[in-house]
Amino acid sequence: MSHYLVVHIQQHIGTAGMVTWAPTVGSRRRKRGVDQAELLARHVGRELGVPCHELLIRVNTESQTGKSRAERLVHPQFRARAPQNTMSVVIIDDVITTGATLRAAASALRQVGVSDVYCVAVAKTRGHRSLKVAPADVFEQ
Repeated sequence: MSHYLVVHIQQHIGTAGMVTWAPTVGSRRRKRGVDQAELLARHVGRELGVPCHELLIRVNTESQTGKSRAERLVHPQFRARAPQNTMSVVIIDDVITTGATLRAAASALRQVGVSDVYCVAVAKTRGHRSLKVAPADVFEQ
């Protein structure tokens, strides 16, 4: 699956300085035993030949799963670590539902000085109304 993300990134974004991921809520990660977005990001970084680092830390730890659309739109919060020597970061996530997670993650990276933030997800939910996304999309504020 990571290969398809890599091809899409190469075709639509070009080169990126670094790859990171939107971290899964801690309780969900413990339950699953893995953070699938992290696994994808590490494979994507390896295939692109760019570093993959944990740049985002969730400030609130509530899962978005099972919440209403309105509740999901209340943005999760992230704190970002400033990457060294890169101004371009691709954030990998597994599923986009409302876009709130990726918007918050992109915003956190911009706050620490990353100028180009690209968000890529494997899937998006059906019937999505508020965010029109392609498999790779740039969120601009």
